[in-house]
Amino acid sequence: MSLFDMTLIILSASALRRKRPSRGCRAEVVSILVLVDWRRYRGRMFAGIPDGTYDRKVTKQDLFEFISKRRLGVLSSIAADGTPQSALVGIAVSSELEIIFDTVKSSRKYGNLTSNPAASFVIGWEGEVTVQYEGTAELLVGADLERYREIYLLTWPDGRDRLSWAGIVHFVVRPTWIRYSDFDARPPRIEELRLAGDAG
Repeated sequence: MSLFDMTLIILSASALRRKRPSRGCRAEVVSILVLVDWRRYRGRMFAGIPDGTYDRKVTKQDLFEFISKRRLGVLSSIAADGTPQSALVGIAVSSELEIIFDTVKSSRKYGNLTSNPAASFVIGWEGEVTVQYEGTAELLVGADLERYREIYLLTWPDGRDRLSWAGIVHFVVRPTWIRYSDFDARPPRIEELRLAGDAG
């Protein structure tokens, strides 16, 4: 429990000890208690993972639901000189936690990922609930392009309009490591998931 929460509870108890609290006092006490309760549980509400689940691990399905509710992520890739470069992109996710996005061949991320497929994402920034995601990117072609593009277009229907753009391409990133962090929760909840293909 934070010092802020403890202070609010002390104030609530002090107000309740008044012999005959006024209507305004009662309303103040209720407001304080609601604020304490909101601060304690808002992280789990934002996360989309039900309250009271600390007795089990975050599952692949939990992560899928978390990511699928968020249509944007910060993608990082590595330039030829080794410097990291980041961009906000529209994303879609498969049931296997693969992330699909589109870009154009003139973008920095295209050149980076076709030279070095290492990629990472940060997804979610409501409160302090996030997913950190590392994986390997693949430029989609042929049958894979058709299959993954349909997943992307379910999330981003306006992506069909971009199919006529010069140099439009789609990538899929397959995860090797995922960390789910909820620093709004008390105590904070941090869990990692390693997937097939992770060399580390």
